[in-house]
Amino acid sequence: MASAYDKLRRILTLECEHGCQDRAVIGGLQRFLSYWEKEARDEPPDAHPLPVDAVLEALAGYEQADTETRRDTIIRLLERMTSPPSTAAAPAVSEEASPEDDDA
Repeated sequence: MASAYDKLRRILTLECEHGCQDRAVIGGLQRFLSYWEKEARDEPPDAHPLPVDAVLEALAGYEQADTETRRDTIIRLLERMTSPPSTAAAPAVSEEASPEDDDA
């Protein structure tokens, strides 16, 4: 069975493909989210790419937003859901660039 987040990804992708008209699901995205929230909260939180509340906050007011704002919201949310979490090792990459400064 697909996880709540897998379902959400598919719905958001479909919504984007259909012009962000809030018609990917019957009753609109907000109605879907009321059911999705219950399902997502029943799953182990460590299986979620983002906290449930972060998803709900990102999509709050979706039905009142214009098409461009809806598209931007969906794209940003999908990116956040698919991006690997940042790690503490990431800053070390910028430190490795410092030997170039020795040449100056």
